[in-house]
Amino acid sequence: MTDERSVSCCFTGHRTVPQKDRVAVADRLVRTVAKLYEEGYRRFIAGGALGFDTMAASAVIAFRRTHPDVRLVLVLPCADQDAGWGEADRKTYAAQKAEADEVVCLADRYYDGCMRVRNQYMVDHASACIAYLTRLRSGAGQTVRMAEAASLRLFNTAPEK
Repeated sequence: MTDERSVSCCFTGHRTVPQKDRVAVADRLVRTVAKLYEEGYRRFIAGGALGFDTMAASAVIAFRRTHPDVRLVLVLPCADQDAGWGEADRKTYAAQKAEADEVVCLADRYYDGCMRVRNQYMVDHASACIAYLTRLRSGAGQTVRMAEAASLRLFNTAPEK
C-alpha cells in the first residue's frame, strides 16, 4: 500500500500570470507534471483559484486524458470562493470542479485566513509542490515557505529573470 502523500503534488501560484510568460509557464508546468508522473506521482492537488491554479488544474485534466490513473483533487478554501468572479472564470471553475476526481471544501463561507488554511491543507497532503512564484510577499510565497518547512520537493515554473 502506497502512502497517498508520497504520490501527491500540490500547486501554488499567483492569481495573474503575465500573457508574455504563459506559454513558458504552461510548458514548464506540463513537463514537471510528466516528470513527477514518471517518478510515481499520481495525485495532483490544486486550490481552485484564478491564475496559476486554473492553469495547473487544466494541465492535469489534459494529462489525465493519456494517463487515466492520474487524479485531480481540488481543495477549496470556502464554498463561495468564486463570489465576485466574472462569468467566464466561474464557468471554467465549474467545469474544473466537475472534472475533478475529488473536491474538498474546507468552509461554507469565506473568512479571514481561509486561504492560509487551504494552503496548509495542500502542503500537509503532498510531498512535492509545483509553484509559479515571482515574488515572495504573496499567498504563493507563504505556501512555498510552508512547503519548505515541511521539506516538500519544490519546482518553480516561473521564467528565470
